[in-house]
Parts: sequence; structure tokens; C-alpha cells
Amino acid sequence: MIWNRLISWLLSFLFCFLLPLLRCGIQGIILTKFHVPSSVMIGDSTWFNCSFDLQGENLYSIKWYRDEVEFYRYIARDLQGPPDQERLPPIEGIYLDLSRSNLGDIFLNTTDHRSGGIYKCEVSAEGPRFRTVKNSQKLRVISRGFSHFQGASLTTNSLFMVAIILITFKLF
Repeated sequence: MIWNRLISWLLSFLFCFLLPLLRCGIQGIILTKFHVPSSVMIGDSTWFNCSFDLQGENLYSIKWYRDEVEFYRYIARDLQGPPDQERLPPIEGIYLDLSRSNLGDIFLNTTDHRSGGIYKCEVSAEGPRFRTVKNSQKLRVISRGFSHFQGASLTTNSLFMVAIILITFKLF
């Protein structure tokens, strides 16, 4: 009988006190919102968003990549200064407006045919664990004037051309 009470007390202690503490340590940093548009018209500006909840951890860095090449870095220890942009080489197609970008929100003031690709945001907590969360999304840049043909298959275009030829021959 005393053993049953002791086991019951130990299980209660484990589930009520220790397990929640362990779970808090496991969860760590999470992304609460991630947004990269799936497509933009060539020449348009666009916002990317990477919001996060540190869950009690301290921020170490926020980084943005296009096709696995880093183009934006924000290091938390430099909170008073601008992002570490001067250390990153410029990348064709990335027209970053640092005056409008902050933490997880970045602004591209224009886009061109080289701006498309897979964009990834990566948020890391401070050491010793350096927990990191990330998400990515493909961005397509659509040319103006041809957007209604974008994505059409060769078969659809071929059928359209055959129809025009048939109509043309029937008229003559």
C-alpha cells in the first residue's frame, strides 16, 4: 500500500513538474509566420516576412538566402547598428532596401528576371545550443504582357496554333 502511494506520488511529480520543464527546453524557437509570395510581376516591389517566437531563448541571427546563397544577415549582438549587409557580396536580382527592412521583414524595391528562386529564412537562437528554425518558398517572376501564356503547356499552345491555321485556311 505504501509502495502504491509512493509510485503514485512519483508519477504525479514527473508529469506535473518535470515533464513540463523538459518540454519547454525541447520546444525552443518557432516560426510564427513565413511569407514569400509565390509570384510577382517583373519590376514590382515585394515584402518577405519571417516572424518568430523565441520561447524564452535569446536571438542570435536572422538570415535570408536565395537558392542557398545568403543575401541578408542580422546579428542580434549588433542591435544598435544595421544588419551585416556590408560583409555579404551583392547578388544579381536581389534589390534589397535596407532602410525598409528590419529583423524578419525584408523589402525588395524591384524585381527582374534574375530575382526568382527559392527564398529561405533561417532564425537561430544564441548558444550553446544555437537552435535554428527555417522555412522556404519558391518565387517566380512573371514577365509583363506574357503572363497569360506563362505556364501553358506546349500541347495547349500547339492546339491554339492548329486552330488558327484551320480557321485561316477555311477563310481563304
